Amino acid sequence: AGFACCFGNTVQIGIPLAFAALGPEGLAGHTLIVAAHAIYLMTAATLVVEWGRSGGNGRVLNRLGAALRAIAFNPVILSIALGLAWSEAGPDLPRAVSLPIDAVAYIAGPAALFVAGAALTQFRIGSRLRESLILAAIKIIALPAVVWVLAAHVFNLSPMEIAVATIAAGLPTGNNVFILAQRYRLYEDVAASAT
Repeated sequence: AGFACCFGNTVQIGIPLAFAALGPEGLAGHTLIVAAHAIYLMTAATLVVEWGRSGGNGRVLNRLGAALRAIAFNPVILSIALGLAWSEAGPDLPRAVSLPIDAVAYIAGPAALFVAGAALTQFRIGSRLRESLILAAIKIIALPAVVWVLAAHVFNLSPMEIAVATIAAGLPTGNNVFILAQRYRLYEDVAASAT
C-alpha cells in the first residue's frame, strides 16, 4: 500500500510529460528523479516485503540475508543497476547494436503501458474500490501537495525544481507496484486498481 502511494509512473508517462510541460531543462531534472526513484523505492519495497515474509520468529541476520538476496536478484533493480554501471564504465555501443536498441526504445513506453493494461484486465477494479481510491488519492493529490510544500517552503528550490518535483510526485501509480504485488502474490487486486 505504501509503495502504491509513492511510486509513480515516472518513465512511460513522466518523461513525455516533463518534456512537453517543462522542456529540456525540466526533462533533465525529471531524469535525475527517475534515476533514483525506481532503485530506492523498489529496493525499500522489496526489503519490507521480504522482511515480512521471512516470518517474525526468524533470526535478524537470516531475515536480512533473505531480503538482501531478493533485492540482488530483483530483475528491475538488477537492470537499473547494470544500466547505471554500463553508462558510467562501459564503452559506447557500436552503431549496429545501438540502432536496433534505439528503434525498440522508441516504442517501449507505449508497449509497456499496453502490456501492463492487458495484465490488469484480470482484476475487477470494483472489488476493493474504496481502498484503491484512497491509495490513488494519496498518490495523485496528497503526495504532490506534500512535495510542493517541502520543495517550495522547506528546501527553497528553484521554480523549475519545484515544478519538476511536484509533477513527478503527482504522476499516477507506476506499473512496478503491480509487478511487485504479482511477484509476491500480495495485494494484487488493490495494486491493479491503484495502477
